[in-house]
Amino acid sequence: PGLRGNAAAWSEHLGALGRCGNAGAAALIAHLMAADTFEERRVFFDAIVELRAGIPMLIDALGHPQWFIVRNAACLLGEMRAEQADGALARLLEHRDERVREAAAEALSRLETPTARNALRRMLQDHSPNVRLHAAGAFAAAGQ
Repeated sequence: PGLRGNAAAWSEHLGALGRCGNAGAAALIAHLMAADTFEERRVFFDAIVELRAGIPMLIDALGHPQWFIVRNAACLLGEMRAEQADGALARLLEHRDERVREAAAEALSRLETPTARNALRRMLQDHSPNVRLHAAGAFAAAGQ
């Protein structure tokens, strides 16, 4: 049946985690990082976005040494439209891993801050065509 097999129970669990604030978000983030399947990762990802908690932890995770943790944190911050993360996401322009820079471009495209727009403008010069494509798409979507 999967993690969402019993929708009422899942809703109750999510509500309890939401009442725990950042501690609940930390539990979900830990489960997301340990999830074995795409389905499990998607459930935890969606739950974190729905709760909109744990933003400070996700910003801290942008400095993690493992690229996939940084990428996941950037994706989550973008989905949450966490404008307070714009500076930390902009610093990912210098990340050595193209996948992280792509996730940062996607996340920044969801933020409507001057810092995000300036970072996207700089990303138009990235050596990776995929990163440039994400940045150009963000400007096209915003009509700039």
